Amino acid sequence: MPPESRPGFQGCTPCRARVFATWICFAVLSSASHAGAPQTEPGGRRDLSFERIDSGSDLDRQGKLWAIVIGISHYKNLPPQSQLRFAHRDAETFAAFLRSPNGGGFPSSHLKVLLEENATLSAMRTALGTWLARSAEPGDVVYVFFAGHGVTESERDGYLLGYDSDPQDLYATALPVAELDKIITERIRARTVVLLVDACHAGHIGWSARGTAEQSLISRYLDEIGEKGRGVLRLLASRADERSFESDEWGGGHGAFTHFLLEGLQGKADRNGDGVVRATELSEYLAEVVPERTKALQHPRAAGHFDPSLPLSVLNRARPAPVPALVTLELHGPAGSEVYLDNTYRGRIRPSEILLIDSVHAGPHELSIDSPGAGSVSQRLVLAAAKTILNLTSALPGGASVPSSPLAAMVHSALGSGKILEPGGAWELYQQLVRERAGDPQRGAIEAALSAALAAIGQRAINDYVQLPPTELRPDTFHRAARAFHFQKVLEPGETQLDAKRLFSEGRALIVERNYPQAIEALRQAAALDPKAAYSHNALGLAHEALRKDDEATRDFQTAAKLAPAWPLPHLHLGMQYQRRNKLDAAERELKLAVQLGPRQAYLREALGTHYRVRGRYADAEEEINRLIGLNAGYAPAYRELGLICQASAQHKKAVQAFDAYLKLAPDAGDAVAVRGLLAKSRQLAERKPPTLKR
Repeated sequence: MPPESRPGFQGCTPCRARVFATWICFAVLSSASHAGAPQTEPGGRRDLSFERIDSGSDLDRQGKLWAIVIGISHYKNLPPQSQLRFAHRDAETFAAFLRSPNGGGFPSSHLKVLLEENATLSAMRTALGTWLARSAEPGDVVYVFFAGHGVTESERDGYLLGYDSDPQDLYATALPVAELDKIITERIRARTVVLLVDACHAGHIGWSARGTAEQSLISRYLDEIGEKGRGVLRLLASRADERSFESDEWGGGHGAFTHFLLEGLQGKADRNGDGVVRATELSEYLAEVVPERTKALQHPRAAGHFDPSLPLSVLNRARPAPVPALVTLELHGPAGSEVYLDNTYRGRIRPSEILLIDSVHAGPHELSIDSPGAGSVSQRLVLAAAKTILNLTSALPGGASVPSSPLAAMVHSALGSGKILEPGGAWELYQQLVRERAGDPQRGAIEAALSAALAAIGQRAINDYVQLPPTELRPDTFHRAARAFHFQKVLEPGETQLDAKRLFSEGRALIVERNYPQAIEALRQAAALDPKAAYSHNALGLAHEALRKDDEATRDFQTAAKLAPAWPLPHLHLGMQYQRRNKLDAAERELKLAVQLGPRQAYLREALGTHYRVRGRYADAEEEINRLIGLNAGYAPAYRELGLICQASAQHKKAVQAFDAYLKLAPDAGDAVAVRGLLAKSRQLAERKPPTLKR
């Protein structure tokens, strides 16, 4: 039976973010005398999927199923006490459920799973806004599942954290809930979206922490997703004033919400016993069991504009039909494709586009297809019908009905090797593909993958700007980012924020080139397009500062500090501005705040130590720099500053030791010659004998 006539299903996923939609990857037909289609086994490889659910005529048979499942327990930029334990396991288990017959039998091409370090901000953005938005059609059902940290900033905005998100600047490095809402309501065309978010985490009664009290407010922002649209079901882990919990007592290590969500989907929520778990049944089950098992500390919620009878899982209760000993497999697909069954060559699909394989033992098999110019796809499947007909056309990459070109394979190879913007890289090869073979069946998949790679390059530059000392930024960082954002805009012309990010990158690159007037023009445009981006205002302050336009620079740094209150860099620059104007108390206040926000960032403590030295507060300066050396003994500039402090306070022996340590750590530094001069002077003063009565 063709996919459009198969039993479909709509569903929901654990509370953390929604995306799930659609159905089978390619058509599966079985003989009328034998019920049941071939079934895949979990863990199969690329693109082949033959799941079928004989769940009853009452199930929705429209559209397809798509899903994005995200789970992050360990974050790159969070301290140990803020890490989670089981969020990634929640996502893994939920994805396994979606692949099962009860969950819809998702083919791998319809299910994108992002776990741990693979769930970066750029990966999440492109999965939701590009892959899902391009894949889902108006009749489809989409699931988005997110398990991880959700936080708020100054009670103004809510964010879902990616693996590489940085609390210093959430707007620049995390996914705003408002952006997720826009993707769901404006860009995803699916008939129904099921959003499951478990992002409010805390610890009580022996359970592990999933967040802080302040972070619990994220639910308030999640409540707003899909409010302006229709066909959105939100399943959230807790109330707006609550946090959610995880523990190894739930399924060996899960969040309470996900654990009981899966139990409900696997049958415990089927209150009327009809073999189908529907939206209202699941929400009622969660509303009862989760508070009971968390001692009334956590209350899941269901909301949105959705069909209460929406099917979310199908329970296989029917007795299976007898399985014949030998079966026949008939394959329809591109001529010339080579077929392997259980790693044994079984022939090439003939010019008639049919290959018949007789006398195949019923049961599990490994099917592999090598198609000319389109690579290989493989999948474990279970054959149960006397004769099974598989239409392989849409099983090929990109749903190819004709073989893809070798040029497409070259683009994939370049993407896999990380060669994106270089000569002969993925972007150049893609342009060649468009010129020479615009209708290539893999073009859509290539554009989605290329957009993700370009987004990663650009986001990495923004992350580096937020996180790294200015001296550690690579000179070409922002040139590459500007090109990446420009090319990404070609692929995603409707994404307006890409222009702002490109202009920021161009402006910051012009600062590196000391072309400050043009930098100011580009950065002003960037700030006008995206006024909430603190990084654009901070860079604008740098350009104004370089031209000695101190009033404008101060306003820019103040704006950046207001937009990103946890980012220390604007406060550092404000401190330096006040110091230049001899407003020493204001300078000290800003520099101390910068250190407080970034206590382990060495260059911030160095700046505060320098400030104390300039003010003649040598004891405070020496204490600050010694504290810095205790945190980072390998940071060479600290020893140079310590030498200057000791020299100014007539501690010449200490100055000799400090300058000597600096030259050992940085013998080829640009100021090494000057420091050697300071060392010689300090050594001379240290060796001078003190005056005696006779002398």
